[in-house]
Amino acid sequence: MSTSQRMNELNRDAMRASNEGRHDDALFKLLQAGRMAKALSLPIQEAAIRNNMSIVHQMAGNMDEARSCLRMAARLLNDASPGEHHVAASIAANLVRIEKPAADRAVA
Repeated sequence: MSTSQRMNELNRDAMRASNEGRHDDALFKLLQAGRMAKALSLPIQEAAIRNNMSIVHQMAGNMDEARSCLRMAARLLNDASPGEHHVAASIAANLVRIEKPAADRAVA
């Protein structure tokens, strides 16, 4: 199995683990996949993995970590592909969703 295939498998397995409530296992797998993407110089895939990490952190209630992952994903994607990319819409939507509750708390 190639490194790229293993990276994709880890990403899928991580999201399955997260859906089963095994957030620590999911984050570990995503961290491994992210390292592979970085080592292979695949910033768009790394951004997608960071996006998934944010989802897992949100599911686990770690909103600050989720926000941090989304910001890094957006930065990676912008640096790699300043134009529109299909991952960009997901990252942008997740950022809006996670930033809105924080802004609402600041006003309250």
